[in-house]
Amino acid sequence: MKRKRSTIKYAIDANKNLVKARDVGVINSRAISARTNEKLQRNTINTNKP
Repeated sequence: MKRKRSTIKYAIDANKNLVKARDVGVINSRAISARTNEKLQRNTINTNKP
C-alpha cells in the first residue's frame, strides 16, 4: 500500500507569520476567520459608497 504523505498545513498567526497549523490550532483559525470577516465588511462598505 502507498503511504499517504501528511501535508503540513500552514496558518497565519497574529503577527502575520506562517506557522505550522498543528502548533497553533483552533485559536488561529478563529483569528483568520475574524480577519476575513473584516475584509468582507470592508468590501461591502466600499461597494455601497454612493
